[in-house]
Amino acid sequence: MLDLMRRRQKEEIMHLLKDEELRERDRLEELAGLTPQEKAAMQGRFNIERRQAQQRIEQMIKLHETQREQYKMQQSTTQQFS
Repeated sequence: MLDLMRRRQKEEIMHLLKDEELRERDRLEELAGLTPQEKAAMQGRFNIERRQAQQRIEQMIKLHETQREQYKMQQSTTQQFS
């Protein structure tokens, strides 16, 4: 069961990373053909988006760690009372 949980969590992280990779490609395409001033303005927005993506990834990783720990504690408790 724990292996299944880890596999599902890994898939969730990979999906999130692939989405962010696509967003990054879109950002680079948006920058193409802009003036230096326009690029500078867009970079500020993109940096915010990148920080938010990093936060989402970190939050998901923490959630997954918490879920695994809860599962392990639940299994430990179940085994103690068996």
